[in-house]
Amino acid sequence: MATWFDMPKLGMDMEEGTIVKWLKPEGASVKAGEPFAEIETDKSTVEVEAPCDGVILKYYYPEGETLEIGTHIAALGAQGEAPPALSSQPQQHAQEEPAAVSEAGQQKAPAAQPLPPAVAGAGRIRISPRARRLAKKEGVDPSQVAATGPSGRIVERDVRAFLAAKPLQPPVKAPVSGDEIERIPLTAMRRTIARRMLESTTSIPTFTLEIRADMRRIIQMRERMKAKGIRTSFHDFFVRCTASAMQRHPLLNASYSSDGILQYRKIHVGIAVAVDGGLVVPVLRNVDHLCVSEIAQASAALIEKARRGKLEPDEMTGGHITISNLGMYPLHSFTAIINPPESCILACAGQVKVPSVENGQLIEIPTVSVTATFDHRLIDGAYGAGFMATLKDYLEDPAAILL
Repeated sequence: MATWFDMPKLGMDMEEGTIVKWLKPEGASVKAGEPFAEIETDKSTVEVEAPCDGVILKYYYPEGETLEIGTHIAALGAQGEAPPALSSQPQQHAQEEPAAVSEAGQQKAPAAQPLPPAVAGAGRIRISPRARRLAKKEGVDPSQVAATGPSGRIVERDVRAFLAAKPLQPPVKAPVSGDEIERIPLTAMRRTIARRMLESTTSIPTFTLEIRADMRRIIQMRERMKAKGIRTSFHDFFVRCTASAMQRHPLLNASYSSDGILQYRKIHVGIAVAVDGGLVVPVLRNVDHLCVSEIAQASAALIEKARRGKLEPDEMTGGHITISNLGMYPLHSFTAIINPPESCILACAGQVKVPSVENGQLIEIPTVSVTATFDHRLIDGAYGAGFMATLKDYLEDPAAILL
């Protein structure tokens, strides 16, 4: 008997995936656990494994197709076995009441009763892949479509019925000619970034605090480590100093929820990495138990995987705070948007030399601005200021971490 392979859920927020590449042809044999497809999520491309030994009977969708989680996309079975049919319509639930009977004695199919679109977790509309594609093509908002599918699911006929009932609108003259505008389709990553940033800015009350830290001692420490063949970056020191400051101020290692404060026992730090088409945040784990050189090695490995689009789903989840570092650009300071459900994000700008007087002499001091955005539901102003003061102390005297 054939085994279905469904579009897998590869992340907590994943709603759909794109088939990037089938790694084996139809008819090929596979072993359980052997990679046979590449699936693009909203954050990376992941190799997925065969669920069992067998022969690939059929791929039901071509490469490049975007499908909802749980959709049958392939079938595996025995050599010579016929592939099962893939129904083009969602299977209807059996009716609990008998169908009505016409005057001629013929049983009539009950009319489907439109239901409001069923909403899954996080406000997601239940809609079939075919209906989703049609709605996207026609510019239809699924939340306006009455659902007749199982459990309030929107199916293709619902979208077509909505289009048929929609009054024709007079064409709107474009402000400029079509050859002056290019419509670029949204990638899964860009849609996810947009959704999460909107969620953050509309649901989390925030405030920001900024420090400017003297970087001379970190510069000296980096030079000493470099002389011993140990390569590090300023970012590695930011990560380690942040973890130490979080130990002193544990609410920075917590999340707000309506049921109470979630206090974490381990410190995991997300590092924002720019990639083609967007941004990903791989997570460094147990940072409070790592030295700067270990952080440098772990960060380099994650950043390299991020830029190749090869991060695993569990490498992008579970962060407790995020550091966004734009130190390679000539920015004096900037603010960043919190990555829910974290309580803080740090924005590290470029190095700026500022004048200062020491021992009666005018000198230049290399400094860096760090701006924190806090979740005010959890962090109050004085508590946030205390954290920033501690962070500044560690950045200006990183050896104090060892004390």
